[in-house]
Amino acid sequence: MKSDTRRNHDGRLKTLRMRIQLYTEPGCGACEEARSFLTLRGISFEERNIRSSAEYERILAEELDSCTTPTLVAGDKIIVGFDRAEYSFLPAPQSSVRTRNIRSEA
Repeated sequence: MKSDTRRNHDGRLKTLRMRIQLYTEPGCGACEEARSFLTLRGISFEERNIRSSAEYERILAEELDSCTTPTLVAGDKIIVGFDRAEYSFLPAPQSSVRTRNIRSEA
């Protein structure tokens, strides 16, 4: 029986291309935690400072119906506030290093 690996491969590529936006503001401790969490896990994201852009503030309030920072948008998922458990479900980048098992023959 032939195995179909396209589904896994396509799924992985889809999550790697997922755009993540993090709405933040200066002086926000939870924003710092969110930024640090994403950075330490190698998850790329676009930071959107609502105090430096009226458009980002408008999107946060009107389109995302949030007045809280941080607010993270990943695909169709919106996470309001920093929730480590929720952030843990975000796709981490796949390692480009390949390993192989070597069996010793005795």
